[in-house]
Amino acid sequence: MYIALKDLNLSGVRYMAGEKIPKEAVVPKRATALTRSGYIANHEDNNSRDVADAGNEKYITIHLQKCGKDIILSPHEAEAVFVILQENAEDAAVTLAEQNSRNVLEVIRELDSRKGVKAAAEAFLKELDKSAEETAKEDKADVGQQKEAVG
Repeated sequence: MYIALKDLNLSGVRYMAGEKIPKEAVVPKRATALTRSGYIANHEDNNSRDVADAGNEKYITIHLQKCGKDIILSPHEAEAVFVILQENAEDAAVTLAEQNSRNVLEVIRELDSRKGVKAAAEAFLKELDKSAEETAKEDKADVGQQKEAVG
């Protein structure tokens, strides 16, 4: 089993960061390249603590009880979460604006009790979703143009 570390499409199926990916969904020849480039990580269960391994870097699974979702955080993302949780609300909102990690935004939205910080995380998640939708539409249009050029 693999874990998506970044949003990606595999054989026409969209996987969002943090989602589990069945082994058979990843072409074996591409698994190493996807792991090295940080798109996926091997997933294993170590002593009932979920740890994903991408090369030498370890990732940790955080279960968010409110939404029932598992989020995979890299060490850099975990550090960002703790920095934001320790900042005052105004500084946390500024730091969130600089975040492009869906994982960090989702964890902050679920864990932070400050209304302003939660609202900022939610707003930036919506921006990421909108951006992802626009990119998907552009990719689909590009494929259509390529098919027309070939056909």
